[in-house]
Amino acid sequence: MDIEFDFVMRPPTRVGALAAALNLRVSDLHGDGLPSMGTLAPALRPHGLSQDIASLSASHGWDIHHEPVLTSAKALQARQLTSYVVRFRRGRTVCEATLRATHGAPISARNPAADPGAYRRYGPFFVDAGEREDFVLEWYEREPDWAKSQVDGRARERAVGELAARIRCADDEDALAAAITALPLAAGIRSIPRSRSDAERRLEFDRPMPAIDLARALEQPHAVAQSVGVHMSMWKVVTLCDAHTAMLTLGPWEIEASLDGASGAVMPDVFAPAALVRALGATDVVRSLRITRRDRAG
Repeated sequence: MDIEFDFVMRPPTRVGALAAALNLRVSDLHGDGLPSMGTLAPALRPHGLSQDIASLSASHGWDIHHEPVLTSAKALQARQLTSYVVRFRRGRTVCEATLRATHGAPISARNPAADPGAYRRYGPFFVDAGEREDFVLEWYEREPDWAKSQVDGRARERAVGELAARIRCADDEDALAAAITALPLAAGIRSIPRSRSDAERRLEFDRPMPAIDLARALEQPHAVAQSVGVHMSMWKVVTLCDAHTAMLTLGPWEIEASLDGASGAVMPDVFAPAALVRALGATDVVRSLRITRRDRAG
């Protein structure tokens, strides 16, 4: 049975729905009895998954610390997908026509980590920028970093530095709000709306900001990464005070900068109870900032 590409009008977001959209069974996407820890391992077949599909890879939500390994198609059926990449043997013309009708004209995108890495983007979908009927279709639950708009790193660093100077002088919530409102629109930083009862301010970077650049902009020369939580799998930027760590502060405000991960060298001589401390690595990035008055922090 030929694939019908109507599914691109409403992307399947669960494992079972993806299998149905591709005229497959969940056991085709992941062999029964095989362990799944967040990724699917399609059944091995010498000629691909079907006459239309040469290969597929996908990932789904799974908590390594609190969930058991999944080993059955039934357990995977309702799992929320985070991404999938399907290599089709044919159907580009029909698929892209449906994508264009649903999501409008494509936008060019490039993934420097892929080969060749050039794509046409239609809403949440990406199609390799080829012309042959065989093609690759990709979907992501969250917009991948490589697909986001380019940001002038130097301009953003200057904007964060200017914001930091204003925050240091902000005596109250109104002054803090005014400092955030003064951010230039082109800096790739946006304020997250908050409720009246929310005592914190949050900023997000359109593209994640290198942690080293953030530390420099905030004038925090002793910034390091410290693990958070009992599993030590989450990280935040802190500062060194002698052989201890402390939260980042700007005047009367505490700054919490969460890291995607930490890649720098371990600092064994720094005292941080039940935590690891690492130097900031060149690939460490921050996606958002949380700003809280120090007497309310925690």
